[in-house]
Amino acid sequence: MKATIINIITCCLVPLAAFTSCKEDEEAEMEHMNMEKSISLEEYTGEILDVDYEISIPQYADVVNTEAGVGSRSLTEDAEEKIHFDYANMKDVFIHVCLQNGDDVSTRSFKTFSAKIEPKAGGGFQVLVDDPYIRLKKGDLAGDNWKVCAIMETQERTEAQRMFSQDKYTATINTNTYFSPDGNIVKDHLTSLTTPLYSRYVPVRKENGKVFLDLNFKPLGTIIRMKVTNPLAIPVYVNKVRIKNPNIKSGFARVALGNENNGILSFDFSTSSRAGGDAPSRSERALWDNNEVCIWNIKPVMVGTTPEILYLWCIPVSSAPAASQVEFVYTTSSSNDVMLRDSIILPPSERAVDLESGYFYQVNASLPESDLMITELLHLNPSWWYNYTVVEIYNPTNKEIDIRNYGLCRILSWDTDLPLMVGEANTFPKSFDQALVQDLYVEDFNQTVYRGDGQKAHISYQGNNRFYDMLWIKARADTC
Repeated sequence: MKATIINIITCCLVPLAAFTSCKEDEEAEMEHMNMEKSISLEEYTGEILDVDYEISIPQYADVVNTEAGVGSRSLTEDAEEKIHFDYANMKDVFIHVCLQNGDDVSTRSFKTFSAKIEPKAGGGFQVLVDDPYIRLKKGDLAGDNWKVCAIMETQERTEAQRMFSQDKYTATINTNTYFSPDGNIVKDHLTSLTTPLYSRYVPVRKENGKVFLDLNFKPLGTIIRMKVTNPLAIPVYVNKVRIKNPNIKSGFARVALGNENNGILSFDFSTSSRAGGDAPSRSERALWDNNEVCIWNIKPVMVGTTPEILYLWCIPVSSAPAASQVEFVYTTSSSNDVMLRDSIILPPSERAVDLESGYFYQVNASLPESDLMITELLHLNPSWWYNYTVVEIYNPTNKEIDIRNYGLCRILSWDTDLPLMVGEANTFPKSFDQALVQDLYVEDFNQTVYRGDGQKAHISYQGNNRFYDMLWIKARADTC
């Protein structure tokens, strides 16, 4: 069963010679002391192991609905919106194995091999492995401190999507595009929604001279299934989702096979916690603390009269229960013009939820019904005297609305995602409580101007209601 590399090379009568001779020129990308190094076959000093794999994969897992109810969890959805594992989309897989002797990371040896997931006669699924051999990088498999961990992912995933390429055991992944390269993570793409499976470190088992690797795989990371409802009379196009929850991370992360944290594959989000790799914009820092928010940039998804489903993948970094809060960035046009973007922040979830790795969470996210929408702004001041200002207000509801209950907060410009609001003082940006808010319905040029916090604005801003001229001109036109 065991033979050193030197023995195999010098003795062609050993049965394993045919196996090793055809692989003498192969190289494996190794992770050694946080550095990648190409190690050829001649540099290996350890054994070649002929192992048996005892592999289990999850048949079912849990769904946690953050609003109410618990169901089953998997990767295909039935007519009742229940989700089940469907390994038909993951039948050809890569399994990346890491062997280590105790805490000595210099002994890490890696192996990538192909496997198949097939149905079992009595129901469920099993994993079949054709290649039983693993070559140790250093030392003999002596003592009881050897341990093994592994990750499994579908071969159908593209090279860009795959967490680890063959013979490469450190990688940078993007949770924003892991399921779909174009970022369009909706129900029509559910066939590509296959999560990686991870088997945490377990001791290498040796019985009667045989080596067994017991790999007990579980789903890696957390999937958030978000049901988005739009109560407006017109469709909206969601192009970005932000979730405030300090216990999950999304975006670019570095991952090294063999590094674990609390028994789960460790992801390093220190370089960037932003999906897409963009630097955090000022609005994201101003809205929520950078360490509290996950961001997914997605291909614009139209949400009309029927609900739409978004699938978002993230990595739990804490098991403490926490309430989540969602913000949608959207437009009312499919053009995805940055200048046309708007956002809405939904109320926090009703209860705190422990977002564990390997779970599937359902969130019902309904945009609040909007009373009024500003659909057009026109401004002309040809003679520096009359301000021809038109604000077109659209009522998308089926009820009458008294505009005397509404005000307008004037914005000078929209710098990327950050509104520059007119406020008391000339330093921008101003918070909403310091912004000038004027009544939408203006009866008099000297009508009071308020601040966002409800207090009267400074006396220097009174008597300058910008929307009165427009109404006065309209009144003169009505009398003509």
